[in-house]
Amino acid sequence: MKGAYIITRTWTLTDDCGNTATEQTQTITVSDNTAPTFTAPADIEIFTDASCNYDATVTQTGDVTDEADNCSASIDATFTDVVTAGDCEGAYIITRTWTLTDDCGNTATEQTQTITVSDNTAPTFTAPADIEIFTDASCNYDATVTQTGDVTDEADNCSASIDATFTDVVTAGDCEGAYIITRTWTLTDDCGNTATEQTQTITVSDNTAPTFTAPADIEIFTDASCNYDATVTQTGDVTDEADNCSASIDATFTDVVTAGTCEGAYIITRTWTLTDDCGNTAAEQTQTITVSDNTAPTFTAPADIEIFTDASCNYDATVTQTGDVTDEADNCSTTLDATFTDVVTAGDCEGAYIITRTWTLTDDCGNTATEQTQTITVSDNTAPTFTAPADIEIFTDASCNYDATVTQTGDVTDEADNCSTTLDATFTDVVTAGTCEGSYIITRTWTLTDDCGNTATEQTQTITVSDNTAPTFTAPADIEIFTDASCNYDATVTQTGDVTDEADNCSASIDATFTDVVTAGTCEGAYIITRTWTLTDDCGNTATEQTQTITVSDNTAPTFTAPADIEIFTDASCNYDATITQTGDVTDEADNCSTSIDATFTDVVTAGTCEGSYIITRTWTLTDDCGNTATEQTQTITVSDNTAPTFTAPADIEIFTDASCNYDATVTQTGDVTDEADNCSTTLDATFTDVVTAGTCESAYIITRTWTLTDDCGNTATEQTQTITVSDNTAPTFTAPADIEIFTDASCNYDATVTQTGDVTDEADNCSASIDATFTDVVTAGTCEGTYIITRTWTLTDDCGNTATEQTQTITVSDNTAPTFTAPADIEIFTDVSCNYDATVTQTGDVTDEADNCSASIDATFTDVVTAGDCEGAYIITRTWTLTDDCGNTATEQTQTITVSDNTAPTFTAPADIEIFTDASCNYDATVTQTGDVTDEADNCSASIDATFTDVVTAGDCEGAYIITRTWTLTDDCGNTATEQTQTITVSDNTAPTFTAPADIEIFTDASCNYDATVTQTGDVTDEADNCSASIDATFTDVVTAGTCEGSYIITRTWTLTDDCGNTATEQTQTITVSDNTAPTFTAPADIEIFTDASCNYDATVTQTGDVTDEADNCSTSIDATFTDVVTAGTCEGAYIITRTWTLTDDCGNTATEQTQTITVSDNTAPTFTAPADIEIFTDASCNYDATVTQTGDVTDEADNCSTSIDATFS
Repeated sequence: MKGAYIITRTWTLTDDCGNTATEQTQTITVSDNTAPTFTAPADIEIFTDASCNYDATVTQTGDVTDEADNCSASIDATFTDVVTAGDCEGAYIITRTWTLTDDCGNTATEQTQTITVSDNTAPTFTAPADIEIFTDASCNYDATVTQTGDVTDEADNCSASIDATFTDVVTAGDCEGAYIITRTWTLTDDCGNTATEQTQTITVSDNTAPTFTAPADIEIFTDASCNYDATVTQTGDVTDEADNCSASIDATFTDVVTAGTCEGAYIITRTWTLTDDCGNTAAEQTQTITVSDNTAPTFTAPADIEIFTDASCNYDATVTQTGDVTDEADNCSTTLDATFTDVVTAGDCEGAYIITRTWTLTDDCGNTATEQTQTITVSDNTAPTFTAPADIEIFTDASCNYDATVTQTGDVTDEADNCSTTLDATFTDVVTAGTCEGSYIITRTWTLTDDCGNTATEQTQTITVSDNTAPTFTAPADIEIFTDASCNYDATVTQTGDVTDEADNCSASIDATFTDVVTAGTCEGAYIITRTWTLTDDCGNTATEQTQTITVSDNTAPTFTAPADIEIFTDASCNYDATITQTGDVTDEADNCSTSIDATFTDVVTAGTCEGSYIITRTWTLTDDCGNTATEQTQTITVSDNTAPTFTAPADIEIFTDASCNYDATVTQTGDVTDEADNCSTTLDATFTDVVTAGTCESAYIITRTWTLTDDCGNTATEQTQTITVSDNTAPTFTAPADIEIFTDASCNYDATVTQTGDVTDEADNCSASIDATFTDVVTAGTCEGTYIITRTWTLTDDCGNTATEQTQTITVSDNTAPTFTAPADIEIFTDVSCNYDATVTQTGDVTDEADNCSASIDATFTDVVTAGDCEGAYIITRTWTLTDDCGNTATEQTQTITVSDNTAPTFTAPADIEIFTDASCNYDATVTQTGDVTDEADNCSASIDATFTDVVTAGDCEGAYIITRTWTLTDDCGNTATEQTQTITVSDNTAPTFTAPADIEIFTDASCNYDATVTQTGDVTDEADNCSASIDATFTDVVTAGTCEGSYIITRTWTLTDDCGNTATEQTQTITVSDNTAPTFTAPADIEIFTDASCNYDATVTQTGDVTDEADNCSTSIDATFTDVVTAGTCEGAYIITRTWTLTDDCGNTATEQTQTITVSDNTAPTFTAPADIEIFTDASCNYDATVTQTGDVTDEADNCSTSIDATFS
């Protein structure tokens, strides 16, 4: 180098003789020790670029000038930089120390240049979208960024962990609990560069419905004027109105007044509603208010009166003729009308009555005045008329009797009377024997008397009786008889039954006969005998044939002998032959009738003590052709087996140990015996025993497996051997320590040794016992200062060189030291004239002294919870300040309370007075939709105030009319109340009622011929209905017309219905038919004997035989019993039995039980004749004589009053 040299000086010495000494060298060093000089560049400020890099090269920051040295000609100053972090990310102080050394190592005095690196690029970000959030049950809301959204994609060229902050301006919404939060987001990087502000609108809404309890149902009462007070003072008001936000809500109600069950009674259905300032409505609640009345009405019944029947024997007992009630009165019911029920009692004859009219008066609420009674009297005198039935011929019946009742011979027609409606002509019969047995001439004399004793002229009817009836009989019932031991049967009538009850209306000694047809039955010894019976009377009339079926059956069981018990054997295929050829068949089958029966059997096979052995229980049965079964017999058949099984052992195999150095030598892995076989045993299974010998290394073995096979009967096959080899080939396993988070200490250092981060656990190998895992680390910087990710890779190899799969442990190094700060003091602020307030930090104060152990540019943020105050326009803002460092460590929250307030009363205009009308159900709609609502409610702060009202409903002048006095009030959220205003709502009614009259009905007189035509018996009006009147009751008037017989009437009942306001429904008519269904009573005359006269006639009139006594009926006053005679020929000509059947029918056709009188007609007159005159006769030549009547004369002029063919005899 220039200025430095090495002079090597070589010294030599030679003597005079030319001898030269050894050379010696001297080194002479020439050095330069003068330091060079230079001038360092001036201090300078440079700036980071968009990537937060900076250029500190001498091109940008300046280079040294005027380097100079005494020797070195081309020296160049150099520098070293010490970079110190500035007061923010991206800011640095570079202390550049310049040095200059010449070629000889002489160094000039150091000079220092300061280079300041600054960041002047603003950060960027995206504010969260506008959002709507809702208040909770306490009317608080959560406007933290967790709920409303946080800024996304904060970015800066240098600052790595910047976080946008916000300030909120909260403006009251249109109702309590509603707010508009204008959130202004700002982002400043660590160097103070601020991004353009962005605004997020957060709408806070209240969607929680209020709650309340409606007052309990209550009953109130009308006053002396039939009015009632249903104000909340009397009926109760809502309690415990509550809302999460609205502080001064008040429930309102609407009333639907429904007419009750009577005038003066109402059901008020009061529907309570509660809506908060934000329009959230609680579920409606209903209170039922019941209004009632209990005073009985008063009235005066009309005086007793007498009325008269007209030419048709009718009478008019309507109130027009008999008088109506006067001065009905009641405290509430305005249209009450007394009603009556009539009890009509028959007088002493038809056309005379006593009407007992009972008047009652009941008001609309069921209160009944004391009953009052009015007596109405009615009276008759004209004789009846009639036409007797025409002459007729009738016939005897199956008993040779005849029916001469009026049903058969004709009854009187056109009985008529001015009053008696059920008069009935009566008759007496004179019966004269006809020209043959069973024929008669009946002379019937008819008479007719009305209820008052007036009698019509007698009329006569002639009835002729004849006979023409075939005989009847009953064949014996179908019967089953049985064969005897010889298969014979007895089908005589003694065994099978004879005909019974042969009868003829006239023939007395007829006898039925039969013919048999025999058909073979369904089996031997069974037959069907079809026996046809016939019967013909003495006159040749033949009865319908009748058939009797006689079934001949066999019911004797057969007999047999079962074969003896036997033992048989299985064959080579384990089958056996249990047919009867081998085991024996039944012998000596026998039966009384069946000739070809054969015993059968069923087998029950039970398994023996081993496969191939069985017990066969053979049950023998024998049934003959007719289904008779012999007693079962049992045969036991035994089966056995004795052949040994065969099998093939599995092949030799190699298997391997598992992860636990165990092995599975089960037959699933090593193979099982195949083709086990036996002649009989189907489920045999070979078994084995193992001998295990250690192999050539740990976990290697030789298993010698010996197989044996025994069948179910104990026969054992030859043993077979299988060799199983066991080996090991499994790599070791381990568990790396779990991922872990460790923390920097106060100096931001960390300890990542296994003591802190965890070591490998459960190193394991199926065989190696002492393996140990190792690791390598890769350290990556974390997401914030003082954080790192250490990726630790663990490996483990066993003694055999098998390497486990690498495992990775992640060790996270974190900073968990929270920053510190001081929140601003509590403060009070005020709403402006628009009820808004400014709660920005400019007004309320900001955090001071933020500090953190690592993060240099942290900034506290806040979230506000705005709680509604005690009224709209008042709030408590609870501002919670938080401070989080770059690694997410959050300082303890600090709270600042900001208070806000209001006091002006609201104003409103009540709706005008209005008239409304009831609907078809007498309900009216007094809701504000129909009657008008308050308009122009206004308040300085309360945005959703709503006027409420209370109604006082006063009853109008009739049901369905009301005066509603509606008092309107309006209170703002802070309790300021406007002056009350009153609205009058008028309600009216004009609809006629409707009803259904009871159906026409028939009722009956009682034992005294009285009837009950009260509504209890005849039916009352149903479904009385009116749009308003709730307890209207239809009334009626009766017109009673005499019916077609005594004790029957037609009551024409006219129903009317008038509501409380005087509207009358169309009249409806009900017809009530009063009938008499009680039969009369009487006593028939006693049995009697009468005698024929000289002409063999007899007089069987009631004058001779006696008449009925004590005829009686509940209604008919002039009834007379009648009779019909059945005349049966006696034991001789001129003798008869008259069976006289008495009947009694009242005027209404009710007939008493028939009674029978027996009249015996006898002939007690002796016949007459003239004997021939005395005579002399002579013997003949042989001395014989002829004394016959031919010679001696016969009787002449035989005569008798009755017998027509008598002939005198002599002895």
